[in-house]
Amino acid sequence: MNYWLDLFTGTTWKEFRNAGSSVSGFSAKRRSVAQRVKKGDVLLCYLTGVMRWVGALEVGGLSTDTTRIWKDKEFPVRFNVKPLIMLEPEHGVPMEHLEGRVSLFAGAKDKGKFRGFVRGSPICSRIQKMPNSSCLFSKMPN
Repeated sequence: MNYWLDLFTGTTWKEFRNAGSSVSGFSAKRRSVAQRVKKGDVLLCYLTGVMRWVGALEVGGLSTDTTRIWKDKEFPVRFNVKPLIMLEPEHGVPMEHLEGRVSLFAGAKDKGKFRGFVRGSPICSRIQKMPNSSCLFSKMPN
């Protein structure tokens, strides 16, 4: 199993949830990276702007669903997902709670930049190198 970053804005997170939280998508330009996502992998949902982790989604496989989910942008590379954890933004885990516990936020020098990690999704490599990647789950309420 691999952990992958799945970026959302406040709007796209709300649209995803309103659509039933069963299909997550990525832009066409990320297709080659997304092809490495496999059934059983977990998408860790990060909310940009407020810098909070808001969910974990288990990948069920590629999706053929073409239903319009997102109003302002289409994400055609899609996966069927099963929510493992879903949080309202105000209850998400702030990135600052992970300082010193994960490689992308080793210390104060990484604050705000997080070593470029939260710039595009899906991305796997840096999550896989987080020796305590499961610490994110321990911070999330059930």
